[in-house]
Amino acid sequence: MFIIGITGGSGSGKTTVAQFFAKHGGAAIDADAVYHEMLESCIPMQKEIIERFPTTRTPDGKVDRSILAHIVFRDDNELGILNAITQPYMIEELERRFEECYRTNLPFVVLDVIRLFESGLSQLCDVTVGVIAPESVRVSRIVERDGINELRAWERVRAQQTNEYYEKKCDHILVNDGENHVEEAAEALYREIMEENV
Repeated sequence: MFIIGITGGSGSGKTTVAQFFAKHGGAAIDADAVYHEMLESCIPMQKEIIERFPTTRTPDGKVDRSILAHIVFRDDNELGILNAITQPYMIEELERRFEECYRTNLPFVVLDVIRLFESGLSQLCDVTVGVIAPESVRVSRIVERDGINELRAWERVRAQQTNEYYEKKCDHILVNDGENHVEEAAEALYREIMEENV
């Protein structure tokens, strides 16, 4: 099964591109959505997070996502600690979902994940795509999408990798700055990837 890894910072539009690719007969797995599901359902992961970040505990023993985000997106060290906690759980769950896709004979899977290289998940991918956009554009998208203020959106963007990082690491780059038609660019890139690899 062919695996396309799509990465980029929050607000870059990587999920839009991943979903567009998947329309061609594959499956899109959004690692961020999986992470949010696991914050609700994975008790061992919840316990580890609350043990390290006790102020995130809600009255019903869950993790308050907004408090957790406020902590980790202001401090790279805290973000690294959170990632170290969640990474083993995430890898296990993503591998389980890959296996489901394989069993249903899907031709390819698109893995949508911000920390594709840092997590080691890039090693599972046959090809990687970086979706990039100017920081100001990303901030505007995050504010609109997540309903947070600009300061928090900037904290999130600044805690993530630069566009140059993705340009150096990824096999392909797609610029989604709001001025170009992203679906047309995604279609052209999808065809290029499939012609080269499948």
